[in-house]
Amino acid sequence: MSNVITQPISRAQSLKKLASLSYLPVGQNPFNIGEMLKLRDFEESSLVTEIEKNISLSALVLAIANSPYFKFTRQVNTISQAVLAICSNNYDQIKVIVDGLIENSVPSISTACYFNYSSCLRHSFFTARIMRDISTDIFLTDFYAIGLLANCGTLALVNLYPKQFDSISDPAQPLPEEEMFGLSRFEASHFLLDKWGLPVKICQAVLHTANPERAGENIKLASVLNIAASLAAEILNMKKIWYINVNQKVDYRIFNFSEEKYFNEYLEKLKKRFRG
Repeated sequence: MSNVITQPISRAQSLKKLASLSYLPVGQNPFNIGEMLKLRDFEESSLVTEIEKNISLSALVLAIANSPYFKFTRQVNTISQAVLAICSNNYDQIKVIVDGLIENSVPSISTACYFNYSSCLRHSFFTARIMRDISTDIFLTDFYAIGLLANCGTLALVNLYPKQFDSISDPAQPLPEEEMFGLSRFEASHFLLDKWGLPVKICQAVLHTANPERAGENIKLASVLNIAASLAAEILNMKKIWYINVNQKVDYRIFNFSEEKYFNEYLEKLKKRFRG
């Protein structure tokens, strides 16, 4: 059995629909964050932690922090930096963002096919957490946001075209997004992140998730994302469905290991850490 798409959407149609989105409609209402901001009784780190649990809000604060309004000379790459940049000891701006997202929140999508929306969200959060661990363990920085937003293209498309996903019938086959929409999940995510003005290195890492060697100067980020997304899919038993076409043979030397066996040992430790 194969997945037969009866009414494919053209690439041009898909991009036009994606271009209409000013935020990511994933059905995560940030009501609890709105309540925190009303009470004004919280640590900034607690606010960042809550925002990192919401994909739409995370994308929004990064987009706004990197917008011409703030005129920063350097791009903002982490959610904590974005919150600090927007707030600057005044939480009214972040409250306006949260209130707007609450007002425009959409319900979660529930499709009839094997594609599981909740599992896709879960994969995003696992990827982000693994990205954070790898980046802090090895590179002494934080790549959490890149992992969190890598699936945003598919999350947007399943909201825009739920019936297309309902037509998928065979979970043994990889998700045929190019046949369905004329573009890959990585291209869809890249299009949105670039449209929203997120840093180039985040956009390029996401675009080249499956083939980090094509990411040029962003090969390190794309390689970490490749590994994190693959491990998340394996841990969540989504390997065949979700990241079947991701090439896990990345160059271990990018991760500062002298031999491949040490890199593989590190990956096994990561698996145990997240399965525990």
